[in-house]
Amino acid sequence: RPWLQRRVDEYPKLMEANFNDLNVTRKVLEGILLNDNDAEREDVTNIILFEGVMIYLDEGVPHALLELCSDVLRKSHTANSNTSSSTTALGYLCFADRLENIPGGDEDAAHVEMESTGWELVDFLSKPGLARHMGVARIV
Repeated sequence: RPWLQRRVDEYPKLMEANFNDLNVTRKVLEGILLNDNDAEREDVTNIILFEGVMIYLDEGVPHALLELCSDVLRKSHTANSNTSSSTTALGYLCFADRLENIPGGDEDAAHVEMESTGWELVDFLSKPGLARHMGVARIV
């Protein structure tokens, strides 16, 4: 369908990353968020979504992945800020997953885990099942 070719840049681009390989994941995320083509863009809010992903990652990786995401979002905000006084939110994390270091549905432990990885927990709920932690956090 030739008519689709000229619209290909309008569609989301899927990027492959093995989240157990944090170096590759960092490169992919930096490639998306630290793109030089965005130099003239207006401030944007980035949202990272994890739904049933961390359940399948190696031990220690979910914690490190939260740190990695907050770090790259901060770098992106610094690199792409149009003004030094920008008040735009750096980014949010929405999740329905099983986070590390949060036994059961302990909300206090959730706050500690999120703060230790660069996030401020805004809302948190727990439920039965594998993806037992649900919530929203923002970059601190």
